[in-house]
Amino acid sequence: MKKSPTLRAGGVAMGLVAAITLAACSSSDNSDDASASSVAPGQCTVKLATDVNGYPLSQCNAFGTTKLESEPKKIVSLTAVDTDILLSLGIVPTATELQSRMPNGIAPELAKAASDLGGSIDTKIDTTDGVPLEKVASLAPNAIVGTFWWNMSDDYGNLDKISPVITYPTADGDQSTTWEDKTRVVGAAMDRKSKAEQVIAKTDDAITNARNENSEFTGKTVTFAVVHSPSLISIQNYPGSNAEKFFHGLGFKDNPNLSDVTAKDAQQGIALENIGKLDADIVLLAYAARPDQANNRSAVESSAPFKALNAVKTGHYRELDASRAYSLAYPSPLGVQENVRVLVPTIAEAVKG
Repeated sequence: MKKSPTLRAGGVAMGLVAAITLAACSSSDNSDDASASSVAPGQCTVKLATDVNGYPLSQCNAFGTTKLESEPKKIVSLTAVDTDILLSLGIVPTATELQSRMPNGIAPELAKAASDLGGSIDTKIDTTDGVPLEKVASLAPNAIVGTFWWNMSDDYGNLDKISPVITYPTADGDQSTTWEDKTRVVGAAMDRKSKAEQVIAKTDDAITNARNENSEFTGKTVTFAVVHSPSLISIQNYPGSNAEKFFHGLGFKDNPNLSDVTAKDAQQGIALENIGKLDADIVLLAYAARPDQANNRSAVESSAPFKALNAVKTGHYRELDASRAYSLAYPSPLGVQENVRVLVPTIAEAVKG
């Protein structure tokens, strides 16, 4: 999947209403069509996800209508976020997005989740240059899941000819739909609404428990940024971002130094000489891991502007695992739970100093 240097940093600013509105058509439609897009976007009767029950069912989305005659058994997932959601619901997809920088092309927590369910995801689809339609079609899926696919507005029509497409309910939904509501969308389509709510509650509980166990986080400020190069440092927990939401959940407060940072600013990044913008009670940096970026950490940490940060001078700076940066920017249930497990101890060290 194509991403900007900020991991597509224009992340979720706000969720949909708590009871996510799915444009849900009658769940008793007995049409012989496997899928259809005959209903124009926004023209369906709006119902709650919980109103979709059993098969056959129809679920309207931003581009048309998804019809499922029975529970899908062969599912192609277009993104790691969608694979995460499916696995959290107890479903192992047939194929997933290739995560080229991950072992065996898949995040370890996703591989483990598939194994725990008694399966594996052996087919990885390289979506760097878009969806390989012939490859997807060759897998003969019963459903395609893409609630986070960046180019769905262009690809929906072709994908819908292959198989029913489960995707977001609003035109900008890949970004504006929260991970919770993406989980509800997929849960409703898979007729696992109760399971979706259990997954959301479990994930929320993981964050709440971490906050309760680390009361020293409360009221502190934090900056988390990804260093792509000394001239491109991308602030991730800008106001309204998913990363900010994660740190708020742990008890951190708004960082006034970041109050004017927008998603566009985050995408453009700042240069090393302006790194003073990042100062906070704690500063967390992840260093991009491509071979041509191997010297980023030493270049930053040896610089005078970095050493002048108060968080650095007082011992409240830590490096974060770059592999976790994606799931902070683009959360999903298992990713959030793994971030709590992996990152919270490092964050606690940074607070302690």
